[in-house]
Amino acid sequence: MPQKIKALADHGGLLYSACIGTDGANMPMDVNGIPAYRPEEHYYWLHMCASHEDTRTYLEQHTKLDDLIIDALLAEDTRPRTLGRQEGTLLVLRAMNFTSGGKPEDMISLRLWVEPGMVLTTRLRDAKAIEDLKTMIAENDAPKRAGKFVTAITDRVYSRMEPVLDDLEDDTAKLEEQIAKKEIEHASENASPLRIKATILRRHIVPQHAALTNLIRIRPEWLKDEDVEQLLESEDQITRYVESLNDIRDRLIILNDEISRQNDQRMSATNYLFALAATIFLPLTFITGLLGVNVAGIPGMENDSAFATLVAFCFVAVVIQVAFFRRKGWF
Repeated sequence: MPQKIKALADHGGLLYSACIGTDGANMPMDVNGIPAYRPEEHYYWLHMCASHEDTRTYLEQHTKLDDLIIDALLAEDTRPRTLGRQEGTLLVLRAMNFTSGGKPEDMISLRLWVEPGMVLTTRLRDAKAIEDLKTMIAENDAPKRAGKFVTAITDRVYSRMEPVLDDLEDDTAKLEEQIAKKEIEHASENASPLRIKATILRRHIVPQHAALTNLIRIRPEWLKDEDVEQLLESEDQITRYVESLNDIRDRLIILNDEISRQNDQRMSATNYLFALAATIFLPLTFITGLLGVNVAGIPGMENDSAFATLVAFCFVAVVIQVAFFRRKGWF
């Protein structure tokens, strides 16, 4: 970043800006020309819209960020990661989507470029963690350093994941209960959405562990000991989330196999009953078909009791077959 931040008054992509003192107070900020920042006294936060054309123009013309960092800050699709530079650090995270009508698993990308005296964030959609930071600044209780700003973001992003994962685990337990009760229709309807949700969450959450681990490993100058301790707690949270998602994934695989097995059993039982019925009625069909041919010489044509005799014979034949099948244990 330059020694002096260029004017932001005409920057259409700027969503929010603040100058935060070392006591957490919200200090006056002149967007027409911000003076050179001094990390020992304050740091700046610029929050920009990643999809606005003015954002790329500003980053390319008024900062010293290279194309790789700018592209990462403005990309439509991102993956959690950490990239260290001599002048600063890029951190990309994923936050749950709690916007109205949104799905938590449709996670929101948060991109941060952090220097000792500057935090630059970009986004395509609003995230609750960013709104939390704005509230803290309005109350003069903001993070006092750039490192604390990052740990405040990660803490709020990851703490909001836990209720969603708890609900996912509860839904998996309910699915297990439905299968145990042989409620296959309901279980089949619920299994597929659960698998999709768990897969999406795992795809976005697993890389965050590597991103935090890498951030702690490179330990940029704006990251103090207390910040590292907080990041280690966040890393432990992510580890537990990943283990929980792995467990849910394995359980859903087993449950899916059990649903398929029970469906196959039901289908086999139905086919078996049809086969038994066909076996029982096959000889009766043969006899009635034989007697029903329209040729001379059919026995019993002149006998009034022939029909009753035939019905009795068929009934006896069915009883004998059923007794034979039961003795063999076929049903």
